Amino acid sequence: TSEFLALHARAAAVIRAERPDLTLVLGGVTGRAGLSHALCFEGAPADVPGLREEEARQYLCNRGMMRNEAAQAAVAAALAIADYDVADIHLYDAPNLWPAAVAWRQAHTLAPIWVSEFGGPWPRNEPTDPDYQAERLAVYLATIDTLPVARAYYFKLTDDPTSYHALSGLYDVTGAPKPALSVFETWMAAR
Repeated sequence: TSEFLALHARAAAVIRAERPDLTLVLGGVTGRAGLSHALCFEGAPADVPGLREEEARQYLCNRGMMRNEAAQAAVAAALAIADYDVADIHLYDAPNLWPAAVAWRQAHTLAPIWVSEFGGPWPRNEPTDPDYQAERLAVYLATIDTLPVARAYYFKLTDDPTSYHALSGLYDVTGAPKPALSVFETWMAAR
């Protein structure tokens, strides 16, 4: 945390001096703090198809509690200390946890919140076929609509076999549109 904050302070000082017109985002901060708070401290259900709720709680909440507490302390400290105009958050796979995760972040900052990455489905637990991805994207977008965030960015344009969410793109590896693209375009057109 201290190295991240030191680097951010140096970058913020240069940006404030050279380009005070730019919006300074405190980015790259783990979403684990708010998500673990929602799941482990508030008891919100993850509600991810294919995920056994009790196994997730055992793994993430019981065995991972020290890591969760460390993430929450680090993120709270960063939000309290850093110089920024906007706080970002990353939200993946478990949209049922997103409202509480954003609320946790809001409780630690007065700055607007941007969702700089959101998406899924969770390849470890959920199907990865294109039709299922499109169904889940509709759920993610409906959830984004309920969040008190200024902006939200879908995290993956094209499938990439080298990444964890390899098949979560709006286009496949050949550049062909997937059903999720249509869901996304329809949602955007309604804005």
